[in-house]
Amino acid sequence: MHEPLVSVILPTHNCRDYVCESIDSILKQSYKNIEIIVVDDGSTDHTKRLLERYGKGITYYYQERKGVSAARNFGLKQARGPLVALQDADDRWLPNKIEAQVRALQRFPDCKLVFSDYATFDKSGVILPSACSRFPHFQLWLDQHRVQGTSMAHGQLYWELMLGNCIGTCSVLAAKDALDEYNGFDGAFKTCEDLDLWLQVSTKYPVLYIDEVLAEYRVNPSGLSGSLETRNMTWSFDRARVREKHLRQDLVPTHIRHMVERLQGKHCWELGWACLDGGKHEKAREMFLTGMRYRPFDWLMWLYIAFTFLPPSIVGLGRRAKHALRANQLHVL
Repeated sequence: MHEPLVSVILPTHNCRDYVCESIDSILKQSYKNIEIIVVDDGSTDHTKRLLERYGKGITYYYQERKGVSAARNFGLKQARGPLVALQDADDRWLPNKIEAQVRALQRFPDCKLVFSDYATFDKSGVILPSACSRFPHFQLWLDQHRVQGTSMAHGQLYWELMLGNCIGTCSVLAAKDALDEYNGFDGAFKTCEDLDLWLQVSTKYPVLYIDEVLAEYRVNPSGLSGSLETRNMTWSFDRARVREKHLRQDLVPTHIRHMVERLQGKHCWELGWACLDGGKHEKAREMFLTGMRYRPFDWLMWLYIAFTFLPPSIVGLGRRAKHALRANQLHVL
């Protein structure tokens, strides 16, 4: 059977404690026709010296600090294979990942992207043995699109991705021409740049899912993924920005545009209230105004926009009154 070259793109930034473990998991793959492209995004922890042990087993590039999207896009330009896998410097793969995904794409040549389930872990061990199972909307899609007699599912995934990103970047294998078609990752996003790209690919192509854990995602306390508050707020804002990009650039399939607009209006209202509740009035106003495009007749949205112009002390009194009322209702119950 034909074994196409798989280009593995691994960006790293000051990750010397984990990067070798990540590279070793690539080298242990049962599928051997692989090139490893490491893009060092401005590391200051002597990563280059550490990686010299791999010799010609990897191709190493260094660039000034530009961010993960720029690093991945640079790696895409260097990739020689028709298939591309994305690995972060602190994640790991199970030995059969690439082989299982190559075979899946060969079986379904109409697909340009295959992903799998993945586990999350930290230094204490496994946190979630199945990350995809935490998305109820994805489980519904999975039940509806299973390929009989296999552990795979096949179909369009755009709406499900709009509801929540069920694709772990470390679990992806994709056709290079599809990623190039959409110019790779959008560096305008601090997070969710992967969601933006997966959405664009899924507007044109069905995707494949392998219902097996083939990758492991590290929850790193020193990174964005380790801070619950930072993760939730930053990702929530960027999810709204991704939706806004797709709506403004007419990337949303026509038949579900009204659903995405309604989802965006609801999400912006929730984000606006969270910002108002946290005393971030300008950000709250920005979210409410964005949401108004999709909920222009919602009088509560207009009311909350007005709140953002009031002095913080007055809004604080209203906020405390609301919390007290809610607490009293719960006490009565």
